[in-house]
Amino acid sequence: MNKSLVSLFASVTLFAAFPAYSLSEREPVIAEGTVIRVIDGDTYDIRIDNPSIYEQFIDDARGDSRRERYVRQRSQSIRVRLASIDTAESVHANASRNSARGKQSSSVVSSMLSNQPVSVKCYDWGRYGRSICNVEFSYQGQPTDLGEWLIKNGHSEYVSKWGRNPYKDREYREAQRQAR
Repeated sequence: MNKSLVSLFASVTLFAAFPAYSLSEREPVIAEGTVIRVIDGDTYDIRIDNPSIYEQFIDDARGDSRRERYVRQRSQSIRVRLASIDTAESVHANASRNSARGKQSSSVVSSMLSNQPVSVKCYDWGRYGRSICNVEFSYQGQPTDLGEWLIKNGHSEYVSKWGRNPYKDREYREAQRQAR
């Protein structure tokens, strides 16, 4: 890793141990940003702070219309799908799929994350073109993994049917066990 990347990530406290690479290589892209919109409990728009890291998302999305629509240059933001979490629906196009539990999860996440700084560790693209990421935020003054928090607080279960979370599997399984 070159010295400029080392110095860039020296200030990243939540994911300092992991280098940044391209999503297309299935290596994580690590970024700091601000949540500018909560779509629902497991989907968010995040403005990426570092322009060169944001460019990685643009480069990785180029030529794929599903991905390109969620990399918004005007706001320097990406659409994030929280990894290994599936909260109940609150804004689904098929209104019959929306639920009170989904609206509650969305409201809780919105109150915690709207206009708040977060760290993301994105390692894949979902079938709809959203970046699949682990998200960390400050909760009661402590760095907190959002997925783990949602599991512990009954807003989601750990979803591993598309594979285990590559970074938080043990923590998510333990949170699921405790939540039961």
